Amino acid sequence: MKSIAVRLTVATVLIALVALGGSLVASMLVLRRTSEQTAAQARETARAAIADALRDEGTVLAQSFAAQAANPLAAWDFARLRDLARSLNGSGEIVGAFVVAVDGTLMADGTDRPALRRARSPRPPVREASTREHDSLLEVSLPIDFED
Repeated sequence: MKSIAVRLTVATVLIALVALGGSLVASMLVLRRTSEQTAAQARETARAAIADALRDEGTVLAQSFAAQAANPLAAWDFARLRDLARSLNGSGEIVGAFVVAVDGTLMADGTDRPALRRARSPRPPVREASTREHDSLLEVSLPIDFED
């Protein structure tokens, strides 16, 4: 028979091991959850930084397009407007470039279809610069200032 001292020592060691094991499991769960949260935050930060950079680049391209379109628009030079829109439509990540009048009339879209047709836009005319994201696209809209 084992002495009471040995039994108490074994029991104490078992209790300590169980407590240590529980603490280890709890620590692993907390570490895993924290790691997942940190990774999610890093992904969101990276996504936001990329979106901001794309928004800035899109805005600069739109400003350049608007500045180049001002004179042809004032002169009603639809061929030049078409060529400007076409040059953007065929480059890089740009899905489309359009010149739309305040009343919704499509002035140029980079195609050979006739100008001065009604554009189907669910949104009101652009009165100030704006950007919006939808369907994995970034839309940049700017008014074109020109003198008649």
